[in-house]
Amino acid sequence: MHSLQSIPFPDESTILQSFNQHGYHVARGLLNRSETQRPLDDFHLALKRKLAQLGLPLNHDNDNLALRDNMATLLHHDKTLYLRLLRLASRLHSVAALAMNQRIIDTLGRLGMNTLSITAGFAAHIVSNELRIPGGYLGWAPHQDWTAGQGSLKQIVVWAPLMDVDASFYALKLIPGSHRRGVWKADREKVISRGALIEIDTAQYTDADWRTVDMARGDVAFMSGFLVHTTGEGRKSGVRIACGARYEDITEPTYIERGYPCAFNGQTATQEELHPGFPTAEQVARVYEDS
Repeated sequence: MHSLQSIPFPDESTILQSFNQHGYHVARGLLNRSETQRPLDDFHLALKRKLAQLGLPLNHDNDNLALRDNMATLLHHDKTLYLRLLRLASRLHSVAALAMNQRIIDTLGRLGMNTLSITAGFAAHIVSNELRIPGGYLGWAPHQDWTAGQGSLKQIVVWAPLMDVDASFYALKLIPGSHRRGVWKADREKVISRGALIEIDTAQYTDADWRTVDMARGDVAFMSGFLVHTTGEGRKSGVRIACGARYEDITEPTYIERGYPCAFNGQTATQEELHPGFPTAEQVARVYEDS
């Protein structure tokens, strides 16, 4: 896969113009180490305390491989409890604090998002091939986030890895410019219940359409809710954790007209279309016209 680096943006108008054209913007070094470390520390602390309480073997180191080892110990001991710990990660205050970081909010403002609501709360996406559960989560299939919540046409998805990611370690993969086509063909009968992500019909893209975005810890990706994206491959040992949230613009005209719809109830959403036939490709394209 090709590695697509973000373009240096000299001013706000260029950032917005590039975002409108490509459907995403990567803000390099937006977060500092302490901000990205706290969610990892909190999650590992909860894991260590549970292992200690159960009297199970414990790797006391604080690096990524120790995290993997301790997660593997709990998984092999009690899969139900392991999954409960994974769900706890998305409810950590430090994950919410990351999503509400003022530099993230300011960047959303530079992208034209000044009055926000948040769809479906905050999420910690945890991936490791070594901890894979048969039939379980190992990243998302190609999808568009907008089709889950069906909210503002100006929805922006924020995604921040807590460690370096690249083509060998679960990087973000995307199709630049795919947001301008509006809603891509997908099968709502095959909806992924958690997150209500609807897999894009594979006939609509080729391998050559995809780009892999290398990101260092502290980088933050801002994506249109209509951008087609997926989780990249993982060939290196360890655990990848990324934090994310979906933001809506409450001043977007169709959002107001439709009564501020949200298909989510907690972390799950209905697979039904709230407004069949909406939006058209033309309606979405107008959102990204250069002003």
